[in-house]
Amino acid sequence: ITLVDESALRAALAAFEAAVAADPEFAAAHANRAIVLATLAGLSLVSKDLARMLSDADAAAQRALTLEPALPVARYAVALNCELRLDWAC
Repeated sequence: ITLVDESALRAALAAFEAAVAADPEFAAAHANRAIVLATLAGLSLVSKDLARMLSDADAAAQRALTLEPALPVARYAVALNCELRLDWAC
């Protein structure tokens, strides 16, 4: 049973990337882009793109926090990326 639809995640990623392109200051779009990237990375733990996806997810999460430090979804995005990297001190 697959609980996550990769094609839906890729569509969501495209939508969040469009939102970020339209408004680079839209913190929630950066945060949700980070979450989608991290989720895709988690689905492809053996992928050659794993390091790039995690790096992109981390950058998006950090950008969201920079824009809105108190935004809960930004904090969740950072925590999710730390978890995927097994960085418990993050």
